[in-house]
Amino acid sequence: MFTKRTQPTTLSATSSTSRHSRTPFDFGHGPVRAARHTNPDGTIGGWVADSAHVDETAHVDTGARVFGNARVFGTAEILDSAQVYDTARIGDGAVIRD
Repeated sequence: MFTKRTQPTTLSATSSTSRHSRTPFDFGHGPVRAARHTNPDGTIGGWVADSAHVDETAHVDTGARVFGNARVFGTAEILDSAQVYDTARIGDGAVIRD
């Protein structure tokens, strides 16, 4: 008798963007897998690379981008066309804008 082995479930680095399909997006160094963030108020936010992380409680304006190994936590706001990238860590309550 065979039994089915299941793989452990892991959360994606961009679990907050899971409601939007992932597609290649060019952040300026060639296309990478990314998805739009869903803001806490339900609006569609900016692009977040699969390699980055944005908490579901954070706000990312439509024109803003989060990529590389960047992390955005808590109620941080990434506004206008701001870009958060490399190994940036944006904490709860921070506001980043152009």
